[in-house]
Amino acid sequence: MVLDLNQYVECSILKDQQQMYTFWLQPKLGQKSNKSTKEYSMRSNTGADLDSWVQAISSVLLRINDAKSRYAAGTRRIEHMIHVKVSEVRNLPGPMDTYITISSDGTQLGRTPTKWNDPKPLYGEAYTFDIPKQANSISIFLKDHNKKKNSVIGSREFELSEFFDEVPHEAWFQLTPGEQDIIPVTGKLKVICSICGSNNNYMTLHIVNATGLSANESGTSSPYVVARFGDQEYRTSYIKRQLNPQWRNETIDFPIDTAKPPPRHVHFEIFDHDRPSDSNFMGEVFIPFGEIKVASTLEREWELQQKRSNISMNDEGYDCRLTFHWQKAVILQDSAYDNLFSILMDSDMEATKLLASVSFKKEKVLAECLIGAFEVKKSSVHYLKQIISFEIANTPEAPVIFRGNTVATKSVDTYMRLTGLKYIQFVMKDIIQDICLTHADNPKKSCELDEYRLPMDMKEKDKERQLRKNFRTLINCVESIFFRIVDTLERNCPVHFRNIFEHIQGEVRKKFPEESDIICYTGPSGFIFLRFFCAALLTPKNFGLLQEHPPADVARDLTLIAKTLQNLANLVGFGKKEPFMEVCNSFIDENLDNMKNFIDALCKPPTEAVDSKPSRPKLNFGREMSRIHYLLKTQFDDIVEKYADEKGETIEKIGHALAEIDDALMSITGVDLDDPSISTNLTQSFDSISGSVATEQSDNTPDEPNIPEPIPEEVPAVEDLLLLVDDPNDTVGNVEITEDGGFILNL
Repeated sequence: MVLDLNQYVECSILKDQQQMYTFWLQPKLGQKSNKSTKEYSMRSNTGADLDSWVQAISSVLLRINDAKSRYAAGTRRIEHMIHVKVSEVRNLPGPMDTYITISSDGTQLGRTPTKWNDPKPLYGEAYTFDIPKQANSISIFLKDHNKKKNSVIGSREFELSEFFDEVPHEAWFQLTPGEQDIIPVTGKLKVICSICGSNNNYMTLHIVNATGLSANESGTSSPYVVARFGDQEYRTSYIKRQLNPQWRNETIDFPIDTAKPPPRHVHFEIFDHDRPSDSNFMGEVFIPFGEIKVASTLEREWELQQKRSNISMNDEGYDCRLTFHWQKAVILQDSAYDNLFSILMDSDMEATKLLASVSFKKEKVLAECLIGAFEVKKSSVHYLKQIISFEIANTPEAPVIFRGNTVATKSVDTYMRLTGLKYIQFVMKDIIQDICLTHADNPKKSCELDEYRLPMDMKEKDKERQLRKNFRTLINCVESIFFRIVDTLERNCPVHFRNIFEHIQGEVRKKFPEESDIICYTGPSGFIFLRFFCAALLTPKNFGLLQEHPPADVARDLTLIAKTLQNLANLVGFGKKEPFMEVCNSFIDENLDNMKNFIDALCKPPTEAVDSKPSRPKLNFGREMSRIHYLLKTQFDDIVEKYADEKGETIEKIGHALAEIDDALMSITGVDLDDPSISTNLTQSFDSISGSVATEQSDNTPDEPNIPEPIPEEVPAVEDLLLLVDDPNDTVGNVEITEDGGFILNL
């Protein structure tokens, strides 16, 4: 069922004796509307369901009306936003698969990637969210990546008013623990310990067996042991379906630093490989180091104990390091920015290039607002050609072209993601989903080529056989994706993409004629593969290829596929940095001509009609121009210092345009721009409010390219608002914007 919620402002619900609930949608009063009060009936089993639907629909109505007031074209307004940085979590009971979601008044705003098997997860993710002025709170949920329930293991709610002082709030915040199942602990662990070495400088541990372990829901378990001595750690292989497991050849040598006191205990934990990570603990043992004597052997069975941290965790809770920074910003009507925009377009975009040349460490922010503003005015391709030519002209050597984080590279990156989502989904979505489904049906099917990532208890012959199977699986996946990209080029690749890449190829050939045989291919491929296709493989949810982040083993397979595809695009094989990947070099050599032919075809205008429609992002010109105004204003002194002698006329025009906007801001009735609670800054970066922010990985790509870490999730646009009930991670519908500007709620 689809409810058109446009122009409705209120939702009320009546209940009858048959548990039928009637939803009343009240239209706006006093306005011309073809809407009348609507009545919908729906059966629900519990009062909790009723409460969830009331909250959900009311929340969506509130957000729709707030969004319409803030995103209407040309509106003068004040926008509210909050910057949130999720740094790390401590005090977890052990290695867990965790992620964090951020919600406001019951609606999920963002989600971090999952950190797999990590007792001290470091997220380092920064987000900026638009917040409706009616919003009251923001919540943090720490969750376990459990496919069945994604259980909340810790949470914290904050009143937004706590952050209205507009200064960064960074601290360790204690989370309230969620409900956790305490798994009964039974059994014993047998370990042989001795101190060896000429100077008694290492300890040898032999893990023999365990007996009488507790069973999981299936009546058995697949246990493994984690041994720790100080900051040293060792994990055994797991024994399948065994409550009395015996380990063979599980001998550990832990060095002992004789220059300082040793740790007081040797710590052993047993986990069940078959259970989800929030409930896989099976027991622990602490062996006092003092009981392990020199020149003797300590052989003993130790009674397994319940985890010590489980006893105190309900009192202490988990800690999460967070940063919050609330801001308000004044946005003028669109026409107030027309003069500044015309200056950015004048004289081969000279003013735009001046700003780009002084925007050190603000490249991504500047690229996003420039692409947004130019795309609204249908000038983004022209801008990209100008900024790319500017970048190439200022690059001294061919090997380093497009390898840094510059405004040009970030602009192409932003444009491809902004306008090419439908294209990449058409090309890759089915293949990526098939990879996930195949792995779910057959978990043993893998692309892993690193023998050290295979089970430790696997025999050498079995390893060799498995690696050969994995190689064939990897190559089949790479071929499926690569030839799908090739086959869909003519009919589905956006025409603007090909115009841009044609320009890139022509410019690099003119700049570096002696090296054009290589750079004419690696220049375009560095964008279309490294920053588009391979980035989608690493973060498929962000590109709409999957509904959820893939599990760790599937993510590893996608990473290996991306590595192989990127090396093929770079026209180089694997080398000493990743010797286990060298087996793929024969595939790369065989397909070099296919890759060159594809790049040549990509860099030519299409010869037939393109079927797929480009993505149609909804952007706000005033908002993007207000960001550009702020960046120009803050960087204006740098522009004057660097270019006053050469570009005096352009600098004077920029100065006049900035002054016009400043005067308009000052003239707004009821807004005191000297009030520190009002800001025209929409580009505040977390680099300036927290020194501990994880920096973006360099794009430098040598012979063996570095595949970047998964990109943090994009902030959802208005058209992607999620309707959430009960658990903020359970989606029951979403809001869409129709062609005529209406809002549709899909149930």
